[in-house]
Amino acid sequence: GLVGGAGQSNYAAANALLSMPSLMACVFGWLLVSAALIVIIIAVCAASGQVSEIVETTDSYSGATLCDFEQRKWSNQIMPFVFALWKWMWFYANALQVFFVAGSVGTYHFNRERVTRSLPLKIIRIGLTTSIGTVAKLSLIFMAIDYIKRKSRATCKNICCTCGWANPLTWIACLIRCCCLAFLNMVTKFCLVFHVFTGEPFWE
Repeated sequence: GLVGGAGQSNYAAANALLSMPSLMACVFGWLLVSAALIVIIIAVCAASGQVSEIVETTDSYSGATLCDFEQRKWSNQIMPFVFALWKWMWFYANALQVFFVAGSVGTYHFNRERVTRSLPLKIIRIGLTTSIGTVAKLSLIFMAIDYIKRKSRATCKNICCTCGWANPLTWIACLIRCCCLAFLNMVTKFCLVFHVFTGEPFWE
C-alpha cells in the first residue's frame, strides 16, 4: 500500500510538471541560482585573499629589513560569518525551491482552474515577500540539521581505527542520529509544505 501510494504521488507530481512547462523551466533555472551562489563564494574568498598589507620584518641572521605581504586579521576573522551567511543563502534557495514546487503541484491537483503559466513565478514572489520569514527560519533549521550531520558523522577513523565498531554504544548512537535527524528533516519539510497551503506563521 505504501509503495503504491508513493508511486501514485510520483506519477501525480511528474504529470503536474509535464503539464506546466513554466514550472519545469523554474526547476532547471534553479541550477543557475546554485551556480551563481558558488561563483559568489569563490569570488568572496578570492577577494579576501587579496586583502593584505606590507609588514616589515628583520632578518635574524643578517639584520636586514624585509618586507612581506600578510593577510589582515579582520579579513580572517570575518570569513566564518561570511561562510555562515552563504550557507544560509544556499539552504534558503533550496527551501524556496521546495516552496514553489509544492505550491505549483498542489495548486494543479487541488485547484486546477487557477493554474496559469505564471503560477510558479507568482509562488516564488510569495516566498520572497510575505512568506520570507517562515522560509528563512526553516532554512536555519535545515542549516542546523546539516551541521549536526557533519559533526556526528561516523567515519573510518572513529569506528575502525579506534575499534568503535566493537562498541554497541557506537551503533546505538548512529541509529539515534539517523532516526532523529531524518525525522527532524521530514517534519521540517512537512512544515514548509503545510505553510505553502495554509499561510500560517512558522511557530503555529
